[in-house]
Amino acid sequence: MRRVVSTALVLVALVAACASLGGAAEPVGFGFGGGGVMAFFPDLVGINAYLSENGLGPLDEGFLIGGGGGGRGGVIGGPVFGGMGFGVMADSEAMDRIAELVVGAGGFDVGYAVGGSERSVLTIGVVLGGGAAVLDLTTWGAAPAEAGRGIVPVPTEVRTIGRAFGFVLPYVSLEAQILPFMGIEVRIGYLIPVIGADFGDVVGVPVPSLDLSGPSVGFSLVFGGIAGGDRGGAKTATSRGSIDLGDAARFSLEGGIGTIRITSYAAGETQTSSGRVLEWEAVRNAARSRDVDALTVDVAQVATGIEMRSAGNGSIDYAIRVPAGMDLEVSNGTGRVEFTACTAGEIAVSLGTGEILLTDVRAATVTASAGVGLVYLLYPQVNALTVDVGMGAIELVLLPEVSATIAATVGMGDLTIAGFPEAAGTPRGAIGKTLDAVLGGGAARIILNAGLGEIRIGSAP
Repeated sequence: MRRVVSTALVLVALVAACASLGGAAEPVGFGFGGGGVMAFFPDLVGINAYLSENGLGPLDEGFLIGGGGGGRGGVIGGPVFGGMGFGVMADSEAMDRIAELVVGAGGFDVGYAVGGSERSVLTIGVVLGGGAAVLDLTTWGAAPAEAGRGIVPVPTEVRTIGRAFGFVLPYVSLEAQILPFMGIEVRIGYLIPVIGADFGDVVGVPVPSLDLSGPSVGFSLVFGGIAGGDRGGAKTATSRGSIDLGDAARFSLEGGIGTIRITSYAAGETQTSSGRVLEWEAVRNAARSRDVDALTVDVAQVATGIEMRSAGNGSIDYAIRVPAGMDLEVSNGTGRVEFTACTAGEIAVSLGTGEILLTDVRAATVTASAGVGLVYLLYPQVNALTVDVGMGAIELVLLPEVSATIAATVGMGDLTIAGFPEAAGTPRGAIGKTLDAVLGGGAARIILNAGLGEIRIGSAP
């Protein structure tokens, strides 16, 4: 379940980075409606235990799948309104019995289109509504009984338990227009029941709770469109350069849409000079030919160091090499940020939507934050690490010999730690989870926070 949800979150971010080329210069209206497939990933431990007590295996899929759909409209950079509904199910069957779990719900959709262009819309919102979860257990007779005048079927027993509920479902979605009248939507959400009432057969064998909550993933074909747009003549241009850093100790980059890749080199290893030089390459992409020339990379030298900034409507993919030991600060709106084999004093990275990857990073202090998406850290060697994700996932892979004190919190979702037999602490909590663990001597300080999603902490093999 966790891998599916994380992959889907990353898919939303990557599609947003690719499809949102050429940000809308002014508010653009849109409207879409349609339907498709949906998967719901609730905690099924209690239900599977109930099935086992009644001679059935667990729900094979481990999740519920079905369909969902709806319609909505709004303005990019403004409010979005509509409605949506869904129905999902799973079953478990034996020779003489079958259990079927069905969840259906619908409600009012209100959100905010945080970004987009003539090709795509990225929305964060919430669905408010009601629904029901129903579990039917049907048992047939083992064999018909023979009577004097013929065959008398053994009666069928049906036990039904259910729960009606009101819910909130926060979500993030991307709608990408692939034809003038049609598009696709990827939606990631988290169903949270807030009130409810049980109904059905609740006498006899203890029944499981049907107060189900968990992540959902939907893929839909939608019809409609985004107003305006010159969709022809997409252009790409590449810029390159080098900057003599002198004694500058800090480099900052403010991107918009695109991928940013940063590596560092030891003094004397630069390809252009034996001094401290920053080398950069920027691939500029614009959906309209008139925008590519206006899409620029601005560089300024300030008291604190060197500042680089994207300007214009479109996306810019950066590849940057900096001398080891510099302080690095990167911010990006939508896309991907990668630090690979970087040695720095301080690293600070922030991302609106997408993916942050830090691999073999060495620094005194690392701070990473993402609004929606995934933060992945492989073998960080730091004195202090702080990671915050609003909605998404944090995955941290540490060396076996690491010495760190970890404080991790998930507001709503899952938290796991594995591969550290000496870990002093285990996750605690139900809907929200926390962890306090000491690894090795506890030298480094690691703080991880996720609002809605999951945190995974593991050790290198």
